[in-house]
Amino acid sequence: MRVTAIRLINFMAFEDTGWIELRSLTLLYGRNSSGKSTIFRALLLLKQSLAASADTGPLVFFAPGGATDQGEFVNIVHRKPGEDTTSLRTISFGFRCDLSDAPVRVQGVEHRSLDVYCAFRQVELADDKSSAKHAQVMPVALRVCSPAARSGDAQEEILFAVEALFERGANDDWDELMHTEVWGRWVEHLDCSGVRLGPAWELNSTDTGFWPALGGEVAALRDTNIYDSLLDLRDLVSGFLSRTTHIGPLRPPAQRVYAFDRDTAAEWRQKGLDSYYKFLADGINSDIADEVDNWMRELGLGQHVDVRRQTFYKLATISQISVDDGMSVNIRDLGFGVSQVLPVLTACLAARKGDLVLIEQPELHLHTKGQAALGDLLVRCIASGASFVLETHSESLLLRTRSLCAQHTLDGGAIKMGEIDRSLLELMGICFVHRPKENTRPVIEYISINRYGDLENFSREFVEHFNQAYKDLRELNKVSAQIRSREVKGVRSD
Repeated sequence: MRVTAIRLINFMAFEDTGWIELRSLTLLYGRNSSGKSTIFRALLLLKQSLAASADTGPLVFFAPGGATDQGEFVNIVHRKPGEDTTSLRTISFGFRCDLSDAPVRVQGVEHRSLDVYCAFRQVELADDKSSAKHAQVMPVALRVCSPAARSGDAQEEILFAVEALFERGANDDWDELMHTEVWGRWVEHLDCSGVRLGPAWELNSTDTGFWPALGGEVAALRDTNIYDSLLDLRDLVSGFLSRTTHIGPLRPPAQRVYAFDRDTAAEWRQKGLDSYYKFLADGINSDIADEVDNWMRELGLGQHVDVRRQTFYKLATISQISVDDGMSVNIRDLGFGVSQVLPVLTACLAARKGDLVLIEQPELHLHTKGQAALGDLLVRCIASGASFVLETHSESLLLRTRSLCAQHTLDGGAIKMGEIDRSLLELMGICFVHRPKENTRPVIEYISINRYGDLENFSREFVEHFNQAYKDLRELNKVSAQIRSREVKGVRSD
């Protein structure tokens, strides 16, 4: 069982992303501020919210040393131009779950894929002891649907849904929980199907992270396969998020000496640098260390990386990194590229089946040959069963992956995923995020690579995204021709 796609509704710049497929290798392109990083932010927010409690609320917008700082609900909810903060919408996060290994049966129909949505809203609640009101983020819906819901008739395809319904109070200045509804084909034969539960029963997130907890008067669920399946889906989504690693665009700078205590180690882990921390302080698997050396050579950054560690009573560790390229040099005395690529290398090489690795601008501080070699690295790493999503601006990386797809076709090669051989074309995906001129909201365009390495289903905007170098070269040739023409005519221009 695994999560194969995500969907964001009313989250930041997106009104609805549609389903974003998570392939083994997904390249995410787009101009600055087009909305690419929004996808990463959603996943990091939900991962951080796995530790949610009654004290924090269902969504943990900020945590000391955490992976992300999202401010508050008003900062992440999508608003159309002109809308103010008083008309906050409901945010929904969707997960497409592949259940091929353990299909779920609903009224005799076997489902090998289900779409799960968790929805949240900020409501204004009146204090029980005073007339004061306060804003509170609450889970307001949990839905399980068949993927066939995309065909149009979503209501008929809802298998299970529980939704908290609010109405404005008498003075129109706060929200009041009126009732909670349960419906769907999955529960039609149960007493709770279609019932309206009183305000005393409400969705909550206590002890389950952000995932809405089910309880109260829906006791009829607990003795059915529905309840067990909901728990399985919760565990699947939670496991998917907990195994998500994010390498940001600003990796730790080179230091002459790295010092780690328990707090520093925990902070690095929270920021997605667990594999890099192990490489520096704990001693990473020797096979991975050898692979780091191999790829440093491929990237043209050195022959061998040497890490010297000293531990003090298991309380602290200091480490020094030297890179040997004919002579041993401390990483602090090298260019910035080495310190920025090592976290990427260790994260990719340490990834295992079921892991999702998000990397922002992996090509930073790398020359074009090194950027192309990243494509080789990633194609090698997806054989582990891990998935990688790269937010990138590198045309060299795109060209190399296209070339590898064509070479795999020519060689008849395949990537072994466990016991199954898969074509690289099946495992690759390209997403292009852009804002059409007539529409300020971003859209996601899905581009495929064919067996010849050619791009298919791309728009004019995608061509324009990579066209600037060609335009500049054409303009240079035009101006150069004018200069030569003048010189031939004897009208020399200095």
